Amino acid sequence: MSINTLVSRCLAHGVQIIPIHQRTVFKNYEKYEIPEKVLNGMSKDALLQYVKALYLCSQEMACDWTRGFSMLKELGFIQEERTHHHRTFVSLTFEGKVQ
Repeated sequence: MSINTLVSRCLAHGVQIIPIHQRTVFKNYEKYEIPEKVLNGMSKDALLQYVKALYLCSQEMACDWTRGFSMLKELGFIQEERTHHHRTFVSLTFEGKVQ
């Protein structure tokens, strides 16, 4: 799926992506992608939450990216942990439906 779907849904609902944050949002959209069918059915509030979460996920402050991950979990993403020796890696995959 392309970024055009996200942009068109934002335009349809009047959700703004701040120009200075566009690169961050689009980069994270590729990592935390929601299927097009689900994205098209999202409400304005859910879409706004998704865009805000995409921005927060790449921030340097732990409180920001933690809040972004929590917002993505509310939207149906599942957290998966993988341990390699003494390090734990966390990833999020979309498994659910947006309410």
